[in-house]
Amino acid sequence: MKVEHQGKITNQLAKSRHRLLVVLGIVSLILLLLFMVTIKQSGNRAQIIVLPDIVTEPFTISPKKVSESYIRQMADYYARLVYSTTPQSVDSQVETLLSHVPAHYMNDVKINLVRYADSIKQKNIMSTFYPSEFIYHAKGQSMEIKGEFIVFLGRESIRSKKSIKIDFELENTRLWIKQIEELI
Repeated sequence: MKVEHQGKITNQLAKSRHRLLVVLGIVSLILLLLFMVTIKQSGNRAQIIVLPDIVTEPFTISPKKVSESYIRQMADYYARLVYSTTPQSVDSQVETLLSHVPAHYMNDVKINLVRYADSIKQKNIMSTFYPSEFIYHAKGQSMEIKGEFIVFLGRESIRSKKSIKIDFELENTRLWIKQIEELI
């Protein structure tokens, strides 16, 4: 009788342990699903904010709008990155610029930058660009940059005025380059 009673208790404990494991498994599965949903939703809200190399004035950024000062500082950074270069640094500068171009604009921007880089390397040109004027076009979210461009060929330097325009696109706090063009 005592053995039968212990057998029943052992069976009941085994059934209780089994039920507990099933309940814990279900709770774990529910928690895992909730965790996955939370991660997916937080991934949709990820924000990437790229800062200029030197911050010279305050700016604001939101998912749908950036301040003119932010666009001006980024345009200044990108313009100097394109036009202040050497044959040794041009490839890494082009690579840096292309990391700020979305895939759907990549082909057009890349073709122009690679041509420019090839020209710098073939002619062994060192150059520098000193932006002096920024004209913001709010409607197209673009910035026109005017400044002095100096090309160093051996011991000679050639100074000229240069105007470029950079078109931007804002996507969830990320300011992308759509186009960089030299203005005549």
